[in-house]
Amino acid sequence: MNQSFEKNLNLLDYSLSSLWRRKLKNLGIVTVFAGVIFLVASFQILTSSLTNVAQEMLKETPEIVVQKMSAGRQESIPLSYINSLDGIFGIRSTVPRIWGYYFDETSGANYTVMAVDRNLMPSGKKLEMVIEGSFPDEGQGAAALGREVAINMKLAGRRNFSLFRPDLSLKAF
Repeated sequence: MNQSFEKNLNLLDYSLSSLWRRKLKNLGIVTVFAGVIFLVASFQILTSSLTNVAQEMLKETPEIVVQKMSAGRQESIPLSYINSLDGIFGIRSTVPRIWGYYFDETSGANYTVMAVDRNLMPSGKKLEMVIEGSFPDEGQGAAALGREVAINMKLAGRRNFSLFRPDLSLKAF
């Protein structure tokens, strides 16, 4: 046992002295390998986190969106279609929405307008994190704006704004 220990001790002494003789070369090799391992590990962590975030985001997104197109534009689908869609095997739920565009003549901007019932959406409660403040209560006359829309409309902290209807009357929000 003592002879085996002494043999291993001599082998360790020889290895360390050999490493010490070529210290710059060995330090360079260790540095290169550490850098390579760092880069590979960083790449794997980054791709893993992006994959996890994408899977989390896509978990609640609809697998199919039913839309009616006319002349390249979306048209409204009657709400009576929901009953026939719910009868199709594999459809877990149908959530109606209102979606369209609004052209603001004063600023020359096209806005996307969307209305959904957050209680019917699978992850509707998560929408609270999208904006500063909170979403308005259900009902007409209330809207949630994105930051860039508020800047473009020059609201400067105001909570009320108006949009023109097609008949050029104003609708206050």
